[in-house]
Amino acid sequence: MNLYNRIKNKYIIKEYQLVYYINSINRAMINGNFQFAKADIHDVELIRDLYYTEFSHNKYNIYIKRLEDPNNIIIVCKYKGEICGYFNMSFKNTLESGINEYIKVSDKETYFYDDYVFEKFRGNGIHMQSILYRIEIAKEKGRNKILVNIYSNNRVSLKEYQSVGFNIIKFYKRNKITNKLITFDIDREKNDK
Repeated sequence: MNLYNRIKNKYIIKEYQLVYYINSINRAMINGNFQFAKADIHDVELIRDLYYTEFSHNKYNIYIKRLEDPNNIIIVCKYKGEICGYFNMSFKNTLESGINEYIKVSDKETYFYDDYVFEKFRGNGIHMQSILYRIEIAKEKGRNKILVNIYSNNRVSLKEYQSVGFNIIKFYKRNKITNKLITFDIDREKNDK
């Protein structure tokens, strides 16, 4: 990446918002090599201790607060017995830190956010499986719509969500210097073609 793009990316945040509609036909096929579970304090402490270069002290404090929130679920994934990533879902309005705006989440919606697979486990399909697993949780909770925001330069995540059936519905662009947010609604009919 050239110097101009690095500077631009530091001060301009770009995100896509995607949506997925749950129906009774959707069936997730979870790979048996992965074990998913709701995180507890011990999981978060273990992540802090094992992955201190990828999970900061500030992140640890944020996660301790999330554990106390009944409208938020942190999911951890184990692969071959080791915690390999964490994934979040929320059932209430949630601050999206990239664009510094609250994502409105209704009674029938779920918001997926802050997905992370530790570097040494990437390339094993863990993120994709986490998406499928969280769709099933949302379905069990009677939700019919899922929202997720993804940084525009995170092509891998964008591709994985789209391969499951998520569609882009918005584009956000925030200038961190002026704090100006521009939102573009994407025409869903064009997106589906």
